[in-house]
Amino acid sequence: MTLAVPSSDTTALHADWSALDLGNLSSEDQMRLRMSVSEFRSSGRRLIGELYVMTQQLCLMRDILGDRFRSFVEAELGLAPRMISRYMHINKVLNTHFTVDGQVDLNEANAFTQRALALLSPSTDTSVVEELRALASQGTTIDHNVVINALNQAEADAVTQLASAQSDLTAKTRQLADLAQQREVERARNQREVESQAELLRRAEQRRSDLEAEIEKLRSQETQIKFEEKEVVPAGYASVEEAINAKNRELESLVGQREAVAAEIGTLTEQQKKLQDAVQQTSASATQFLAMKEQADTLIAQFPIALLKSLSEKDPAVKTAIASLGETFVLFGQQLSKAGA
Repeated sequence: MTLAVPSSDTTALHADWSALDLGNLSSEDQMRLRMSVSEFRSSGRRLIGELYVMTQQLCLMRDILGDRFRSFVEAELGLAPRMISRYMHINKVLNTHFTVDGQVDLNEANAFTQRALALLSPSTDTSVVEELRALASQGTTIDHNVVINALNQAEADAVTQLASAQSDLTAKTRQLADLAQQREVERARNQREVESQAELLRRAEQRRSDLEAEIEKLRSQETQIKFEEKEVVPAGYASVEEAINAKNRELESLVGQREAVAAEIGTLTEQQKKLQDAVQQTSASATQFLAMKEQADTLIAQFPIALLKSLSEKDPAVKTAIASLGETFVLFGQQLSKAGA
């Protein structure tokens, strides 16, 4: 079923596409559709600034017709599929890059040719668009050649930045290798210190055992002196009491030495534990860092600038992710620079 409108009506629709069923449209939608078609035709006869109005009307037709949009526009407006896609693309570009306070600046858009707008995309880098808009504000006509030059320059800048980043990465790789070698030297030195501390600990334990044996021996001698019925004055002493007092002082001295050795053993044990922890942490950190560096090399090799640019233009979400990852790498690069200074 087709729309029945007077042929003399300036908003009338063509009736040579009877195969397209629009019978389920409401009277209001039919009226809105006729007005969109009329406005599109009228805008097509105006200046390039009216291109936005035309593309907006196409968007309105698409919202009304859904899947039947392209068939209707091809039949009613005589637009080829490629031209329909071109207009819809230009509409996205205008809404994305030329909107100020919710409205597209048509005066600014007038400086761009259709081919220039078609070369841009919603995901075109903001710096490129801002450069073109600045030229337009100076009275320059933005045609496809100007856009191509701006895009080529942006890509060249990106390639230069990537080359610089790769050069920095090579330098950081050398620094990492030097750092790894330094860590290995430190680990070996710490290991030697651990072994030395272990030997000192062993000697201290042996000294404590010797002191305890000597203390037991003195205690045994003291018992013999105290309970022997016949007092025998040990050689070198004037009396048994003097000998006992001397042995007690010697015993106290040995007990003090034993406590000092025990304290030294505790200190050596704590130092040994700290050194072992430092060795393990240094070894683990160096291994993890080198593994991360290898992963970064692989990532850069798998995603050259051309591939990243293609992915960014095809998917805004990917572009956002790439920008976020770039900022993360910049921050990480600053950390590496500070660490290697």
